[in-house]
Amino acid sequence: MDIRDNLTCLLKTRKQSQLDTGKGQKSVRDYFAPRDNENKPKKFVCKTTQVNLDGCMSVGDLSGDVSTENYWKVVAEKRRIALDEALTENEQLWKLHSTLTEENTQNRKLLEEANSFIEVIKELTQDTETQGE
Repeated sequence: MDIRDNLTCLLKTRKQSQLDTGKGQKSVRDYFAPRDNENKPKKFVCKTTQVNLDGCMSVGDLSGDVSTENYWKVVAEKRRIALDEALTENEQLWKLHSTLTEENTQNRKLLEEANSFIEVIKELTQDTETQGE
């Protein structure tokens, strides 16, 4: 017996009980407008999911006086994952640091060159002012 048969049986039983009691209550379908696709057969799909429970902790793992081997495996795995993430982030930060250090060195060289050009331009403008007087 599928869901449709159960629903049909339930509606028939409800209608019969309404007739027996003499109440003229409407069915659930009377409250809603009919849909165009109401006559189309509906497809029901059963889906299953496979779950690996090896990494899960049980209540006994947390409530016992002595921690079980499974508890320590789960804790170690979580810490391994956290350590792996931290190492990846550390590697990215190290690369960023080395890139910024190189950029900083190049910018300091450019600043020194710019300052030397400024000194040369100041000397040239002073020389032209003294010659113009």
